[in-house]
Amino acid sequence: MAIIKTTETPHGVPATYHRVLGVTAHEGATQVTVAIYATPEARVAGKHPLWHEHIDLPLDLRPLIYSALAEHGPLTGGVADTAPEGTQ
Repeated sequence: MAIIKTTETPHGVPATYHRVLGVTAHEGATQVTVAIYATPEARVAGKHPLWHEHIDLPLDLRPLIYSALAEHGPLTGGVADTAPEGTQ
């Protein structure tokens, strides 16, 4: 899964394949780390990304993450407590 969009890297090289490497959720915001490849073929061939971009989103995705954890894996069946911390 990736986003296909032609952009220019800081090196002046065009890139078209943007793959999420990681997500860090903070209160009120989420940072997404994206690996940027020249082409999908470069990614499949195991080439190194041209660039890594850290994108800040003004969304708190923690409630979604907790809900997903309660539905999948070893925490299946748990109840997601999505109330803000310290409010119980």
